[in-house]
Amino acid sequence: MKKVFVIFVLLTLTLALAACGKDTPQQAEPISYMQQTLYTSSSSNFRVSLSSGRSESLFVADGKVTDVKDFATLSVVPLHVDLYNDTYTYTLTGSTGSVDGELQKDNFGASYEGAIPSMASIGTPQTVTLKWGDHSEQFELTDLLKDAIGANDAKQIAQKTLAAKLEADDHDREIYVRFINDASTPDSPYYWYVAFIHSPTDYYSVLIDPTDGTVLSVNP
Repeated sequence: MKKVFVIFVLLTLTLALAACGKDTPQQAEPISYMQQTLYTSSSSNFRVSLSSGRSESLFVADGKVTDVKDFATLSVVPLHVDLYNDTYTYTLTGSTGSVDGELQKDNFGASYEGAIPSMASIGTPQTVTLKWGDHSEQFELTDLLKDAIGANDAKQIAQKTLAAKLEADDHDREIYVRFINDASTPDSPYYWYVAFIHSPTDYYSVLIDPTDGTVLSVNP
């Protein structure tokens, strides 16, 4: 359970960093972030992930929900120092089409990312072809949620688990649903993390086994 503890600590720090203000009405189902897909691949040079769902344009841990939109993000992490100063383009190919684009360094300079304009137009994601300089590399994508319970199921399990606390609570809380693992160990198991957030320091959270819906941890 050491990795489970590490994941809870990392998510606590994430919430603590999201602490600026918003002021808009709360939705009937106050979901500020819900990840719905995750595809991954890797080579000796890169780790690749493709994630999609719905999220606030700027996630803030304040119990309110505003400006929620669909998102789809392609992320590429170079595994060698000499690959961090290149310009990267990609072709994402699915069962019904493909889309091209350019990747940009993220705010921390640790990866390259690109917003996919229309996931629906490509069907089921299958491959990513990455190009830089005179080089190219193709990645076969693996659907990590293929045999897992979905985001809505995870949310419902968490709501049932925390029903007594949520019913007795008088704070506005936004719902945050993410498929996570220990980022420092890319091959570590994934879990559903579901949080009901009032502020960066006031939230309930549940960690769920995606294979069978077992609740692994509850905080607090």
